[in-house]
Amino acid sequence: MSIYGPSWPLSSGESDVFEMNSNSEQQVLFELKNIILTSPGENLSDPNFGVGIRKYLFEGYNSSLLSDLEISISTQLSKYLPELNVVSINLFSNNNMQDEGSLGVSISYVSPNENLVKSVEINMFNESERIF
Repeated sequence: MSIYGPSWPLSSGESDVFEMNSNSEQQVLFELKNIILTSPGENLSDPNFGVGIRKYLFEGYNSSLLSDLEISISTQLSKYLPELNVVSINLFSNNNMQDEGSLGVSISYVSPNENLVKSVEINMFNESERIF
């Protein structure tokens, strides 16, 4: 039996204090978002943990900045989710998103023991989509 962490946003669980992720896909999705959204230094037990995508907002999305962000995401995923086979990392933005300080990340990956490519998309500060 696998053990999964609490689902977000936190809510009361029926058989546990909190509602828990019920499968590996939910847990991987949580861990991906956690790595992308956590800023380095925010996790006191590991100050190097996290991409800190928020620091890239409002910076003007030139190719150098986006390349640095992609490298940071790749490095963090390799270190903290080594069991995940990352197929691609795509960053997306347009002029309207830049004006709003919005940025999107799409990560395609293959989970352990699976042969299926899955994708997760994280949109920062997009009113129509929730991060969690």
